[in-house]
Amino acid sequence: HGLTSEGGRKLNGARGAVFRADEAKGRLEVFLSAEKLTSLKPENLKTLDDDARLASLQDAILATLTSPAVAGVLHRVREDACDRAEFEELLDGVLREFLEPEYRRHGVDRAWHLQRASAGGAVE
Repeated sequence: HGLTSEGGRKLNGARGAVFRADEAKGRLEVFLSAEKLTSLKPENLKTLDDDARLASLQDAILATLTSPAVAGVLHRVREDACDRAEFEELLDGVLREFLEPEYRRHGVDRAWHLQRASAGGAVE
């Protein structure tokens, strides 16, 4: 396993989610981030077990939620909400907007995340 080209070596150890197969080229298109899609040979990939996938997802969510972009949006939500119910509704929408790309990249959904996390899966 592993990529050997100069550019490929930078991808070794990266985590992503298979988006689709390109049968004609014998490759898989893989999301390495919400914006970065690359094409790789199946033999250069390995499947994560659910615990590793959960840990990777939680790391990505933490990085997303602590980003300056999210901090700015959350600040505006706090200022705009008239009461707790409205705050919770606005917050839920913001979280879905920012977290959905990570769920997609990891090949899971919010229900999977919540179920696995509540079943005792945790980041070290």
